Amino acid sequence: MTMPIASDPSQDSLRVHDARMSMRSQRRSASIFAALSLAVFASVACSRIDPTQAAALAAGRDAVVPCQERFHEQSRTYADCARYIANRKSASTATATHDWRRLGALTAAWITADRVGQLGDAEANGSARQLVAEATQLQQQMKVADATLYALLGMPRGNFNNRRKDLLDSAPVAP
Repeated sequence: MTMPIASDPSQDSLRVHDARMSMRSQRRSASIFAALSLAVFASVACSRIDPTQAAALAAGRDAVVPCQERFHEQSRTYADCARYIANRKSASTATATHDWRRLGALTAAWITADRVGQLGDAEANGSARQLVAEATQLQQQMKVADATLYALLGMPRGNFNNRRKDLLDSAPVAP
């Protein structure tokens, strides 16, 4: 027969306190996530795209994330990877949503390449210029509002527009 181990009352109160703090933190995180989700949904809804299009934009954004590993090898291959992902058609991607997915991928890709380029990687900067030109052209063809892309990226409008303008105005780089 085993004897129960006596517990220290001060330790018990610390555990209860830690559990309460953890629950508060989780609730706060859930509230912040809900607020951000609502803001994204509201801005997407205001720009008049349907949920399928919004989902395709987000899928494109998420699909290029694995390409970031390319920055460890060579920044030029990042743009190639992002383009491949953007242009790839899968059986699950309907033709109607393909361009939305492609726009999400290209937009997220130029933002990522630009961030790396700002850290001093000249090849990443060149990739960002190529990708922003492709994304902007597709956005204009599709007549997608900038607000839709701000919501997708969670990026302030001024930063997005300023960086896009800087890249588009800089010397063109052939793909």
